[in-house]
Amino acid sequence: MRAFLVLTAAFACMHGRGPATLENASQSASNGDYATARAMYAEIARTASDVEGRESAEIALANLEWRIDGDPAAARGRLFRLGTYHGFLEAARFDGEKPARQAIALARTGVEREKAELALVRSVVQEHLDARLFGVAAPASDLREAFELVRRMDHGRLATSLPYLDA
Repeated sequence: MRAFLVLTAAFACMHGRGPATLENASQSASNGDYATARAMYAEIARTASDVEGRESAEIALANLEWRIDGDPAAARGRLFRLGTYHGFLEAARFDGEKPARQAIALARTGVEREKAELALVRSVVQEHLDARLFGVAAPASDLREAFELVRRMDHGRLATSLPYLDA
């Protein structure tokens, strides 16, 4: 009996992908089965009854396009068409300042705003750091704005570092 259950479970894992759920799609992606994950996410994005499920599936598809396919333009297009706070916040991870500012504009809560501002700080600082490391002209963004956002979000944790932020 035990052997039958083990064989049945193994057969189900090998030949059935299971229903298209965010959990199953995520598990497929974690297992390196990107084709199955992509198909499941696409089905969820098309058919999910809840907005959050569709949004999560679209963001996951964009992540596959960006990280697995190496196609940030496709991911950018998908996330910008989505046009949501979470979509822009995700786009800020690889596309920098513009989507971070759009996420700030769409933030509905203080927590969302702080996350979007942190994404903006990361992108501005990274752009300036890259310019410095690669010996190219500094970007148009203002580091002082990023430092001011850090100060505002600090909540007392950076007290010993504040003199360096004034440099």
